[in-house]
Amino acid sequence: MIKLVFRTLSVTLLFLLVFAESNMLNNKHVFFEPVPLHQLILASLALLLFLISLKGLSGQGHARRFLSWIQILLVSMTFFLIFSEAAILDFSGMIFGPEVIYHMNWHAFELGVKEYWYALLLFVLLLVVINIIIRQINLNGRLSHWLTFTVSVGVLVWGGQASILGRIHSAYTAHQTLRNLQQLDADTLAQYAHFGIQPIAVKKHQIEATAPAQPQNLIVIYLESFSAILADNQHPDLTPHIQQLKSQHLTFPNYISTAGFTMDGLIGAMCGLTANMAAGNNSMVGNNPVAQVPCLGDVLSQAGYRQIYMGGALKSFAGKGDFLLSHGFDEVWGWEDFRDRPEYQDKDSHSWWGLHDQDLFAKALEQIKSLKQEKDPFHLSMLSLSTHLKGFPSPDCPQYKHSDDRYLQAIHCTDFLLGQFINQLEQEGITDNTLIYITGDHGIFNTNYTQQLFGKAVANKRLFGMLLGGSPNHTPQALYDLAPFVLDQLKIRHNVQFIQGRANRSAEQAYLTRHGSYKGGQKLEYSHFCNGSNLPCNPTDALNTVYAYLNHFNGTQSFKLKHDSVLTIKINDKKHITAISLAGERLETEFVRQGFYLDQHQLNKPGFLVINSNSSQQLTDLIKVDHANNEWLNALDFSAQRYLMIQVPFEGNANWEDAPVECKTSNNQAMCHKGWKLKQKLHANGIELHLTPSE
Repeated sequence: MIKLVFRTLSVTLLFLLVFAESNMLNNKHVFFEPVPLHQLILASLALLLFLISLKGLSGQGHARRFLSWIQILLVSMTFFLIFSEAAILDFSGMIFGPEVIYHMNWHAFELGVKEYWYALLLFVLLLVVINIIIRQINLNGRLSHWLTFTVSVGVLVWGGQASILGRIHSAYTAHQTLRNLQQLDADTLAQYAHFGIQPIAVKKHQIEATAPAQPQNLIVIYLESFSAILADNQHPDLTPHIQQLKSQHLTFPNYISTAGFTMDGLIGAMCGLTANMAAGNNSMVGNNPVAQVPCLGDVLSQAGYRQIYMGGALKSFAGKGDFLLSHGFDEVWGWEDFRDRPEYQDKDSHSWWGLHDQDLFAKALEQIKSLKQEKDPFHLSMLSLSTHLKGFPSPDCPQYKHSDDRYLQAIHCTDFLLGQFINQLEQEGITDNTLIYITGDHGIFNTNYTQQLFGKAVANKRLFGMLLGGSPNHTPQALYDLAPFVLDQLKIRHNVQFIQGRANRSAEQAYLTRHGSYKGGQKLEYSHFCNGSNLPCNPTDALNTVYAYLNHFNGTQSFKLKHDSVLTIKINDKKHITAISLAGERLETEFVRQGFYLDQHQLNKPGFLVINSNSSQQLTDLIKVDHANNEWLNALDFSAQRYLMIQVPFEGNANWEDAPVECKTSNNQAMCHKGWKLKQKLHANGIELHLTPSE
């Protein structure tokens, strides 16, 4: 009798523990699709019974001990996933989905441990207790265990998507689906023109851009997670400097976030689109979904701008540095460039993320003063950190008098530093010939914590946006309008279109975000939007079409050249290239032709293999070019870049010398290598070429 009571109480308590989070998520409408209560109950109970039944599937001996360890592993994993999802929800307002999968890396895990170390410690203790309880539960014989196991698996197959394992499986499946979208053409994309979507005809290397005779400089200030509500005075005197700026300068009343996190926001703002961010964390380093898309930095680079990005966080996180360097920026500054300096060795000299914002703004001002002395116009973009949840105010900021809440202190700090920074720019005379665009990189996360501070308004997708200088006829309606809008205000003449961004979007023009379709800042329902027409109405389908269309513009992994880097090209006796590698990293599988990666056979079809490195010694393009495509070859700037062009099938000259060779683009030239030193040697199966960058 005592055992039966213990078993019943144990199963009931464990069921409530498994069920509680799923039920809370459903009631808070965090689920992507609402789930009936009976399905939640059955899925949670089935998951628990599945875990309980494992150990008793076998009799005695090694098999039972093996199943016992499997049970401990699965129980620990299941409850760790429950804990992790609850922590992610508390921190970001999200549950397991493609965005969360994208951010799964060691840096994110470190942040989670630091932010929730006390809860994690309690969880570990609870996990020990849970495993002890489950090991004590016996279902009266192996037959009962097998019956319970079979029924629970059946229920999980039927409705397991409502359980924690179902959510992580759905997240991974959605992530993989986005990774593997097939390439779609411009005509397919054009059918969604009513969502404000258009194909683009110009790739990054085809940009033509010129600045006016008296060019303006550009400063873009991205404020971390800065929704419009943070500047709407819900809390007294929270943002006095922003209120003063709002009274003097143009703000964007219907400005909607098109991003869910920082990398998403930077790509959207600079490249005028909603990118497929499910290519894996740090994806800008690998299969870059916007490698050949023309972005703001590419256009300004072509127009002669000197460009610097400054951020307090790691520039390596999510491949931020590689993305920026491959799109026209000359320098990218991040925490890696400061953390080894003596002044940052004390733990209070910086936040967990990196530089305090007070240091970031000070260093940005120094850079701007220096850039002002140069003859070329400049573009400096910077990204603050203070307002990342749950607040990282700089130590020297004035205290917010109306609350000791850390996040409100961080908002008040950002307001102070921004106001001080603008005043300093004005005193230096920099604002006289500079366009300043201030924007949130994405909106505030919708969590219990932020709802307590700002109420239900945190669900509003409006961003804070402001322009100092310029004279627009229209204000930006969405974050991805930034690039075309800024180019228009700078009066840059260019041949670039943007898939979703518009320079002068009217209030009557619809546009698409990750959250649905909007017009004039108001979200539209499908039926209202399409108004009974035959036009395709589903925003999710439209967004996936954008992702698939972007496969035309994906690109190569970005490798860093050093003075002693060796590029090795192996050619067999049939004069086919068999391997290309840089410092041991294989490159031959990274070459792209018209958006598709090439296999070995396609690699050796007649044409040119072009390897390009930028001024920062980053390999930016690995592209296969047809013989007939002289337009592309003529666009290469051999005076400014290190280009290596290999003609295939290989027709090498056996007398190359160990010296730089003038680069020519004649079809009869087997290889041209501007800025490379070359050595060759014979090997058993042909020729091996060794190239190093020249000084």
